[in-house]
Amino acid sequence: MPKDGQLQSVQNITQVLERDAEKAFIEILQKKSAAEKQLVELIGYREEYENRVKADTATHGVSIEAVKRDRVFIDRLNETIFQQQALIHNLTKDLEARLEHWRKSHASNKSLEVLLQRYKQQKWQQNDRRMQAESEDTFNSRYNYDNK
Repeated sequence: MPKDGQLQSVQNITQVLERDAEKAFIEILQKKSAAEKQLVELIGYREEYENRVKADTATHGVSIEAVKRDRVFIDRLNETIFQQQALIHNLTKDLEARLEHWRKSHASNKSLEVLLQRYKQQKWQQNDRRMQAESEDTFNSRYNYDNK
């Protein structure tokens, strides 16, 4: 069985790895949340812009150049929205992978924690048995000495 300190060192490393995995998960979660917020803003802005164009067209009429310019701008917004959706999709996949990595790190850390606790408990029990045996030997040697 390895020494107490060796197991503790390994467990310290697994704790660090678990914390790092948790931080990476939280970082991706925050990025995904920000990306989703930005997507909602982009969609809202596109709808607002389209409504404004329709209202302007209905009330003032618009030149063909303005229609083309508006269409190009809306197409750019659509492309940006598509890219944002792709980013969210990729972040979601990354988030799932990070979550799985954290789960494995957490399980590894907990396993080592249990192993270390069992090892310490065995050492305490061995120490208790040794002390009990020494006490019995001392008692027996005194009892035998006194009975002679």
